[in-house]
Amino acid sequence: MSGAVPHADQSPDPPEHPATGELGVWPRIREHKIIQWALGYLAAALALTHAEELVARAFEWPEFISRALIVVLALGLPIAITLAWYHGHRASRHVTGAEASIIAILLLIGSGLLWALVRPHEPAVTQSVPEDAAPPIASPVAPAAVPVTPASTAAPLVPPPASGKPRIAILPFHNLSPDPANAFFTDGLHEEIISTLSNRAPDLEVISSTTMMTYSTAKPVKEIARELGATHVLEGSVSREGSEVRLTLQLIDARRDQHLWSQDYNRTLKRALTLQSEVANEVASQLSLKLSGDTQPLKAPTASAQGYDLYLKALLKLRNGDRANVQETLHLFTQALAYDPNFALAYAQRARARIVMYGRNTDVSEDNLRAIREDLAASQRLAPNNPTVLYARAFFEFVDRQPIERVQASYRAADAAGGADPVWLVVEAIAFAVGPSGADDSSRLLERAVALDPADRTLLGLASGLYVRIRRPADALRVIDLQLAQFPSAFAARARADVLNKFAGTPLPVSLDWTSRDPLELESNSEVLRRAQRYRDLESLLAALPYDSFPVANEFRGGVGMRPTAEPRGWLQMLLGNRTLAMEAGREVLEFVARQRPTRANATFLQLLSAEGWLFSGGPERARTTARAAASGQVDEGAFPVSPQMRSQIAQVLAWAGAPDEATDILEQLSVSIPGLAPGQIARDPLYTVPLAGNPRYQALKAKLEAQMAATKLE
Repeated sequence: MSGAVPHADQSPDPPEHPATGELGVWPRIREHKIIQWALGYLAAALALTHAEELVARAFEWPEFISRALIVVLALGLPIAITLAWYHGHRASRHVTGAEASIIAILLLIGSGLLWALVRPHEPAVTQSVPEDAAPPIASPVAPAAVPVTPASTAAPLVPPPASGKPRIAILPFHNLSPDPANAFFTDGLHEEIISTLSNRAPDLEVISSTTMMTYSTAKPVKEIARELGATHVLEGSVSREGSEVRLTLQLIDARRDQHLWSQDYNRTLKRALTLQSEVANEVASQLSLKLSGDTQPLKAPTASAQGYDLYLKALLKLRNGDRANVQETLHLFTQALAYDPNFALAYAQRARARIVMYGRNTDVSEDNLRAIREDLAASQRLAPNNPTVLYARAFFEFVDRQPIERVQASYRAADAAGGADPVWLVVEAIAFAVGPSGADDSSRLLERAVALDPADRTLLGLASGLYVRIRRPADALRVIDLQLAQFPSAFAARARADVLNKFAGTPLPVSLDWTSRDPLELESNSEVLRRAQRYRDLESLLAALPYDSFPVANEFRGGVGMRPTAEPRGWLQMLLGNRTLAMEAGREVLEFVARQRPTRANATFLQLLSAEGWLFSGGPERARTTARAAASGQVDEGAFPVSPQMRSQIAQVLAWAGAPDEATDILEQLSVSIPGLAPGQIARDPLYTVPLAGNPRYQALKAKLEAQMAATKLE
């Protein structure tokens, strides 16, 4: 009925709200309880972020989850206010077009903020190669300019310790000394504490100083620990003023982000000589670890504060691998010994510096050899059980080609005495590569070395080279990629391309420049250009060399000396069929050999050079005879055999001198031996493919190796 009055319990539908302008903004805010909605939302958001923080810490969630939650909650506030504006009062029950538009705009803005704020704080940075380096490398080989992911989101350099042992990262100490010249003392004390903990705590993995010096305390401790797989971090500062030294330390459990211990050490300079031992004892105690030997603080390494200063300066130069100033390093050790003739570690470290020169073939003189033996004898007399002394002795026995069993026994004795310098571990891996379980022994040592020092370029280069020798290309690429991620360079990019070419037959990118004149790269670059049959590039490289000889690259197999540049020139002319220039190179090689003084270490190498000289000069019969003599005498009684490179050199001479079956015998052995040659080095080197083209056995071996490369999948 049109005139009926509604029942008292029935209410008419509420009228639509008037326009904002009619009601006013503030009355509508009050009516729709927008402030209450906003405060309630903020309280709920705060509680949610606290809950996420607790859960994230317990489950070690990545940081981006927290950042994403904050952005989402921030975006939710204006959306909540919008909903309150329209729905804070029961009068508005439906989503209007204006409301939907506002929410859509807010969501678009929020999506943009989410993308901008949740991504890594720094964009990927491309570090350029120096001006003389190669241009970027085409796929599939890693480029010479490698995008470096910021550390905040990068994968860890090394995984957490699989051994179950705690792993400690000792950050570089802050130098608070008023005199900046005392910075060496801060760095030297840092080095000594790392060394002492490595030597005395066998149940603790200690990240090497070379890697730790690349870190800054500005980076969060949790991030450093994640990158290095560290369970604990030790940080501190050193102040030295006059004869007073103050060391402040704190130990952090990186897994829980908790401070475990802190200590101030105030010492006179003379009493500070035992600080590294005191710190090792305290850290071991805090981690419930047992130290090897006497748990009391060790005797000071020297009684002379002046001698200790000089020793620390020399040790830092030695650690930095300063080849140009090696004589200055030796001089500093000598000065330290002048202050204290009973300083055992100074003798051992001076011997180490001299052994590196001998092992790299930069000083194979009798004077250097005699000085090494004298330093080792003095250090063993003064500290026969010190790990540094034991490793120095084993290192020398290895580069001096002493009997295999003796060298390996010396390394085992050094291992039992305490931790090792990671570079020494790599040399130990090279020494063990020739044993019955060479690949496994070497890989175990290499993994330990890389885990303890993942930012040492020298170590990574040695490790990847040995992985190639024991035919583990995937591991070699992993180590090279670790190097590329930290130190992008044309050298590392070339190494990566070479591994792919040797094992998978991947073509070498034409964009890579293999014509470096660096003497340490000449041997490998010559081989690569030869395998790729880039003879014109090789000819240009050899013609432009500013030197007439270069050190033999022989993986710390010392005493061999230098290789004449006439040798690679002679091989190139043999391939080009230029007999006149080959004979000229042959004469130069023979003249070079005549100027050398034969020793036990270089006798086989000089024989091989003579064989090549006779071959280039047109005397194949004499070349065969000399190469066979080198092959029969290549193993001294019980000593290390010569490297695979030398054995391949014998095969090259025999192949060109009319003894194809003998050459193939050696190549068949090198294709399976540990250490040995990669498939591509045997199947694609024209020094074999050209003279052995008609040999059925070599052709069968070549086909087998080509099939092996085709089946090898590497990236």
